[in-house]
Amino acid sequence: MDRPGYSPGRAARRFVLLLALSVFVLLAAFLLLNPDGLLSLGSLQGELDSSRATRDSLVQLRDSLRIRIGALQGDSAAIEEAVREILGWGRPGEFVIRFDSTGSGPR
Repeated sequence: MDRPGYSPGRAARRFVLLLALSVFVLLAAFLLLNPDGLLSLGSLQGELDSSRATRDSLVQLRDSLRIRIGALQGDSAAIEEAVREILGWGRPGEFVIRFDSTGSGPR
């Protein structure tokens, strides 16, 4: 009853190969199409780069503010400059020009 060219081992190998290929295709599809999969990796990398840039700019701002604090704690010229800037004062002989930042100027 054996068919010519047919062997049970060959059919079993073919079944195992098809099963392994099916599992591989399903696993690849899951890894690619999963919301937490490889396709979302690009957008996550963009968010990471943006966060790093924000962090770097905040570190620079923090460092400049620390320098300004140090100057204001011990340098009377820096204190005078800050007070004049905040209050809009000028020294004798200086002209202070103020700009309206609301944009409600003449039409």
